Amino acid sequence: MTGDTAPELESFPQGGVAAIAGATGAIGHALLTAIEASGRGDGARLPTCRNGRQGGQASGRVFTPWTDTRPTFRSRLTPRATAPLPGASSPLGAGAPGLSFLLRPVMGRPPPPRRGGGARFRTPHSGYHFAGQRRSWFEGWYFRVTLPEERKSFAFMYSIEDPAGGSARSGMGVQVMGPRPEEGGKGGQEGYLCHYTRNVHRFWGDERALQLGACLERNAREPALETPGRMLPAEDFERRVARGFQASASLHQGRVVASGAGAGGSIPQSVAECSWSYTTEPLAGWGNTAGPPQPTAGWLAALPVFEPHWQVLMAHGRSSGRIEWGGQTYEFEDAPSYAEKNWGAGFPRRWFWIQCNAFEEGDLRPEGTADISVTATGATRQLPGPLGEEDVALIGVHIRGAFVELSPMTDAALTWDVDPWGRWSMEGENGDFRAVLEATCASPGTPLRAPTAEGLVPVCNDSFEGELRLQVWEGGAKIADARSTNAGLEVGGTLWGAGSPWVGESRMKQPLKSIVGLPINPSSRLVPERLRPSGL
Repeated sequence: MTGDTAPELESFPQGGVAAIAGATGAIGHALLTAIEASGRGDGARLPTCRNGRQGGQASGRVFTPWTDTRPTFRSRLTPRATAPLPGASSPLGAGAPGLSFLLRPVMGRPPPPRRGGGARFRTPHSGYHFAGQRRSWFEGWYFRVTLPEERKSFAFMYSIEDPAGGSARSGMGVQVMGPRPEEGGKGGQEGYLCHYTRNVHRFWGDERALQLGACLERNAREPALETPGRMLPAEDFERRVARGFQASASLHQGRVVASGAGAGGSIPQSVAECSWSYTTEPLAGWGNTAGPPQPTAGWLAALPVFEPHWQVLMAHGRSSGRIEWGGQTYEFEDAPSYAEKNWGAGFPRRWFWIQCNAFEEGDLRPEGTADISVTATGATRQLPGPLGEEDVALIGVHIRGAFVELSPMTDAALTWDVDPWGRWSMEGENGDFRAVLEATCASPGTPLRAPTAEGLVPVCNDSFEGELRLQVWEGGAKIADARSTNAGLEVGGTLWGAGSPWVGESRMKQPLKSIVGLPINPSSRLVPERLRPSGL
């Protein structure tokens, strides 16, 4: 990460070094020792960090307005004044400051709009994190494009397991989920395709940027092209690659066929082949849109603490291009887009996920589709050594360019009640903001594969046809009440009881809870290059 995309570490308290070293082991100790040696670990006052916190304490002020200058999928995003609903009650009590002053049109010079994944937008952890690790390892990327008016979506999922090769689970998979084939009618599973190979050496990824790809089969009429190792010009890819893909923050191309031999489990493949080519303009990462995108899980995501790691690469963007799927061609312009990634030893033993950035017009909802985006998840995840497992969750909401984060890093209390399939209920509150998500799905969902200790196997169920209601309050004012029939919904893992809902609450364990919000930038120039993990 470059210096213009992340704040530098200005100071660090001596007490924090001991806490982090004890929690993260030798890697964390080496990193923090290097920071101390830089002469900045003098115990001076902590700098202001993400979400306006100092010294790891949440201030609750997480909004930063911005103005977008391009048309959206349906209309135009413009911050505007919003008044509380008449008689609106708040579970947080009256008297809290409102959002309306932040939603007035920006009178000064607004931040420039994001363009094509440039350096100013670069998301932390965009790069390829694999650096020759011999332990069990996977890395996965997820890209979604939504066509709201058609109530259809596509997801492109790439994963590589044990990239060094030679292990029983070494392999690389491309999964595509999209509209059900026309002959399948309505009400059944959505369309699915998987292209899998054991040849992990066809894959390449850039350790410093969101750039990855694979040439699975070259065009025989073109010069040899086994592993490009870089993004090709769009026309070169179309001409030279018969089967494969390439993806960056701004360009996404691919051609794959149903070829799942070697992947774990059995999932019916309802679509024989798929090709796609589209460009993307990222608009929001994780965090306030006026500043650089932030790590979704804080600075500890740079160390092998949480398994797996998770990063929202793009909470909202616009994509234009085409997708050929199931004998049909879908062309779109400025369609809502989303991207995320995971990496580590394997997926959690249980999780759920909610994502939507294509809402209908409604109460406290201005015209257009680009002004509200939500990502929410909960999981039972593995921690280092004796710390065992913990249940954690978070909710991130962009509202007309502003951002609300409800997570352990903002001292939020989060609870959920999620069925093994068909119903999701989630609530988060941190004293300043409250969010409630309620979702249902009438379709049976589509089984997908995910990286596990046994390789890429069926372990989750997804749908893009979820019905979602999102409500957000600031103090005594309801600032969002939006509905969608285009929600992405998922449950996964092996800990689900037979028909029993998962009723849980987020309980981040100490000492990680105390240190995760410290203003540390592992990619700072103050940290020696040899101590910086790959992928930052």
